[in-house]
Order: sequence, then C-alpha cells, then structure tokens
Amino acid sequence: MKLGELKTACIKLMNDNDTAELDPDTISTQTDYDSRLKNIIEPINRAIDEAAKAYQLPKKTVVLTTTAGTIGDYFTRYDLDTIVVTGFTNDVLRVEKVAYEYEDEYDAGVPIRKEGHNVLILPKLENGTYIVTYSPTYSSRFTYDSLDTEVITDIPDDILGIIPYFVKGELFEEDNAQTALLATNKFHSYLANRTIERNERATSVKNVYTQVW
Repeated sequence: MKLGELKTACIKLMNDNDTAELDPDTISTQTDYDSRLKNIIEPINRAIDEAAKAYQLPKKTVVLTTTAGTIGDYFTRYDLDTIVVTGFTNDVLRVEKVAYEYEDEYDAGVPIRKEGHNVLILPKLENGTYIVTYSPTYSSRFTYDSLDTEVITDIPDDILGIIPYFVKGELFEEDNAQTALLATNKFHSYLANRTIERNERATSVKNVYTQVW
C-alpha cells in the first residue's frame, strides 16, 4: 500500500457522506481536506507504534556466532542493541525465540536467559550458530514531506487497513467523543483478536509436531 492510499482511506472514513473521487497519488494537493491531511501523519505514526507494541509487525531474525558476543567460560553474552544495526537503531522490541543450528543439527527452542534490556546469556558455542527471532520496533517515521507515492513496507496490509480507525479516534476525540471511542476500540480489538488467532495457530502447529508416532 502507498502512503497516499492510506491517507485517502483515513479521509474517506472521517467523511462518511463525501462522494468526491480522490486520487491517492496526489491526495496531499487536495485543498478541500487540507486541515485533516495536516493532522493525519502523526496519528498514523502512533498507530504503527501501537501495532509494534502489540508484536504484530513481521518478525525478524538475526544470526549470532561466538565472535558476535562476549565469551565466558560456559556462556556467551550477546547485546542485541549493539549487534542488530542493519536498517534500524534498537530494532529489537522483544525476543520471541532462539534456535540452534549446526550442519544437520537443529534445536528450535534454546533456553533464553536475559540480562537487562535485550541482552541474552546463551550457552557457549563450540560450533554452529544461534538464530534469534524477534519482534521489531518501527523506527521509520512519516513526515509532512513524505511522498504520497511512497510504498509502505514491513507492515501487513490488514494492519494498514485498520489504521484509519485509530486516526479517526484521535482526530474526533474533541469533536465527537463517542465516535472517537468506537473507532479507537475497533482498532485495538482488531490487534487483540489478531494476536489470539496467531497464538492459536502456533499452538495447533506445535501440537502436531509433538505427537508420538
């Protein structure tokens, strides 16, 4: 989805009876909606932050070797805020799991010990690597100068589709508190139900693989 498409969806939701045809690629030039457009950007950024805090952005992985950490006698200390630097700063919101891989050996559930913020203490490696799966933050921010044609990446389409309700909730808070509350609740309820559905799917997969054959 392009940023202009998201802006257009927000405008249409906030103007239910408006039948005007809007061009997403040039929505920022529509002077009739100038006051709304100026106020949309920050709520969009906050909505993305809310989705990240609910761990709903696509998971990322980083591969750890012995040399990436501080080696002790029995354990290796990995500071992910230092190691994960590609694309984002402090990209790690929460570590989901750690797997171990070496040649034909694979363990999907390495015990995790944490020390402070995003510091892992893992068994000392002799061979192989650790594969850390984590939920990322979203450090990119849209600004008033962001192009309408900019493609939004790393955010699932269904979450982009619910963001206009969060925007409406914030911008209608003073004008119509009840409408704002309903819109905000719809956004947060969607994220909560999405979490439940994903957890249920993960549990069912786990049960299949733990059956005794």
